[in-house]
Amino acid sequence: MQVKAANKPAEELLVLDAVVAYVGRYSPYVLRDITHSERPWSQARGSLPKDSPSNAKIDDEDIRRFFDDIRREYDMDKPADNSRYMETAVASLPV
Repeated sequence: MQVKAANKPAEELLVLDAVVAYVGRYSPYVLRDITHSERPWSQARGSLPKDSPSNAKIDDEDIRRFFDDIRREYDMDKPADNSRYMETAVASLPV
């Protein structure tokens, strides 16, 4: 499935297509579990237990640093390079 959007730069459309192709295959529950295991989410929550509700804001700079680190660690030069990261993230989830 390709994303069609008016007034979007071609580079943004490539990113959106990659997200749909590699991330869209997972259920909302798997995606929630992945994001809830990542550093920005846990930093925002501090010492709260995993199942406790929170309205803590995830800092934009924490998100940027996290994904810069992921991009370097997984050598993501192109939007489609996110598949290896997603496979690793899913594999690291508890069964």
